[in-house]
Amino acid sequence: MRVLKLKLGITSPHRIWDARFMIALVEEAVRRRFHVDVIPLDWSSVFHEIRPDSAWQARRMFDGTDALFPPDTRIGVEPDGSWVLLDERGVPTASECRKTATTSMTRPSTRGRHPS
Repeated sequence: MRVLKLKLGITSPHRIWDARFMIALVEEAVRRRFHVDVIPLDWSSVFHEIRPDSAWQARRMFDGTDALFPPDTRIGVEPDGSWVLLDERGVPTASECRKTATTSMTRPSTRGRHPS
């Protein structure tokens, strides 16, 4: 999304709609540019989309991109700088975003699970 927005001259912050899968919100300016006349309609996304940028959580992605996460996103930081999503009690979930030299990726982990 970052490269596309740069090429289109769109400078608004990147909003991450789904922190677990790192899915970005396709903004109105992008939808207009490509004449998109449909949008996903999910009650939880509508609630956050209408909030101003100041209500979102600002974070810097591992590649240096500044991004905004929904206000209720809970992200813990591991000693190596990797992120882990936390549940409402602050307990790490099975979703983590590993910090590597070349990229970041979200992947399931065995954190908090019993070995089978």
